Amino acid sequence: MKVVVTTGTFGYSALVKAFLDSLSDLSTVCSHLEIQYGQDGEEFLDPLSLLEFKGIEGIKIRLVKYYSSIESFVEDADVVVTHAGTGTVLELAGLNKTFVVVPNPLLKNSHQMEFSKFLKENGMCVSSPDRVVQDIIRKNYAQKSVRVTEDLWDIIAQRLDVAL
Repeated sequence: MKVVVTTGTFGYSALVKAFLDSLSDLSTVCSHLEIQYGQDGEEFLDPLSLLEFKGIEGIKIRLVKYYSSIESFVEDADVVVTHAGTGTVLELAGLNKTFVVVPNPLLKNSHQMEFSKFLKENGMCVSSPDRVVQDIIRKNYAQKSVRVTEDLWDIIAQRLDVAL
């Protein structure tokens, strides 16, 4: 299985570390792991991002600071783990990708927490850095993830209109 993690422009070190600290467990279900780490990963990942790792706990790992197109970054992913950025979530939904949302509680105004609450209320899989790897291993996302229907798009659009 290929797992792709996207953290957005600013990054989400707790999410990245959750995956890097759990490679042994993750290797039971995952053969490829790609992580986009953003700005806050620079402190502990820059030397690693220049390399493509092979064979760490049996997982091929690729780390990138940014990607130019989310569509090409996730195209062959079996499951995507993403921060709760509205734009990223909407793009993934539009691509009909199976994804798990992990809100970053440290961001200003708790907007990711609020958006994640809305997503969870509408049947999407929402996790946390301390649970997400186990959710992937146990495939908990399969029961909770939904493909976004036109009705849900309308609800999201209405919610965004109200928020703006």
